[in-house]
Amino acid sequence: MKIDRRSFEDWARGAHPQDEPFSLSKVAKAAGVSTSGFFLQAGRGQGQLDAGLIISYSRAVGLSPLGELLKFQQLQVFADSREPSNAEVLSQVPAEAHMEELVRRSRGKGTEPDVGPMPPAYALKRWMDCYDLWGKYDELARAMGLASAKSLTRKIADNKISVGELVDMVEYADLAPRFGLVVTGHLTLVEAGFDQDLRESVLTASTSAEVVESLRPALRWFEKEEEAKSLTSEFYQNLG
Repeated sequence: MKIDRRSFEDWARGAHPQDEPFSLSKVAKAAGVSTSGFFLQAGRGQGQLDAGLIISYSRAVGLSPLGELLKFQQLQVFADSREPSNAEVLSQVPAEAHMEELVRRSRGKGTEPDVGPMPPAYALKRWMDCYDLWGKYDELARAMGLASAKSLTRKIADNKISVGELVDMVEYADLAPRFGLVVTGHLTLVEAGFDQDLRESVLTASTSAEVVESLRPALRWFEKEEEAKSLTSEFYQNLG
């Protein structure tokens, strides 16, 4: 699902600063894409543009990315402001923070754990594991217009899901739409309408049983991160 060029241009013209001459070349530059790349995309597939351009241009001109997304009928799924479950939020907390929180509780003192950057490594897979999607990747890939479940798996591993693909994913699997924008790195927590300290507050407010339950899968991803760091370190060592 993408935005047709005419709709995008009409929107961009209205969002553009009134005291500056308008051109799509200026829009492309402000959105952080090359002019040639922008017009190549606009001229392909009957002028369909990636909805991510709405986000990047909105930021460039000081507008709310979420508010601007909602001006497009195709993106109305993001009008759903449901809160993510505790399990979804905790899926975005690294294993180290889970362990720090448990140690803090055992000692009865200490500072709040460091939850790290958002989104964390493997954010999308960790979030999707909170839903009943086992054995459904073939159907989900088709709903997203992808060639195969293998293509979807690669996108999930790389955390490279476009806004349009996220819309299809959310609608098929009934995922929390706005939190999905954060998990996939399209919006910050604040831009999506959440508190900046959402993860910290959910972690510290969860029961110890919930923290332990969330720690188990987090450890699996922690192990993968450590393996990746080890391989990278060995690679550079071999280069001398």
